[in-house]
Amino acid sequence: MGASASSSKDTADGIHKPTEKMSGRPMLLNAGGFVMAFPRDVLLREGLRDTCLAVLLNRFDSWMITDDNRIHFIDADPFYFIWLAEKPHCLSCSRIDVSEIIEGCPALAFYHNRFFAKTAVTIEPQHGDHDSEAFRGFMAVMGPFISSSVAGGTGGSEV
Repeated sequence: MGASASSSKDTADGIHKPTEKMSGRPMLLNAGGFVMAFPRDVLLREGLRDTCLAVLLNRFDSWMITDDNRIHFIDADPFYFIWLAEKPHCLSCSRIDVSEIIEGCPALAFYHNRFFAKTAVTIEPQHGDHDSEAFRGFMAVMGPFISSSVAGGTGGSEV
């Protein structure tokens, strides 16, 4: 399956601007080959908005790889995202108990630890933040999910 980075908007000063405002609608997401509606707006709540996944899906979504159907692609176990999408109440109150999925598949802790790591990069762009240590740290963690056509992205260009 071919893939490409979706269009992004960058200003002259390098601040990434989201191409569209959050609508409250779920994001179509291809997680490891499984296409689903993912409730990314839930990640905007206090306690979750400073996680790597919230920043990736709500600020840098235009930097993500897309599949042939222009659906955002994330190279991760689909079971984790299916499980996570079914936890909107837990997400909304910042309580996510991963013990139930880790028991069945310890590898899923890898995804959870990566996606819910805290970041100082904000969803709202700040002037010069692309040159910050926080941005470099974010890219080190989330680079594999960002198109290699974007500086710091290591996700490649094909699904």
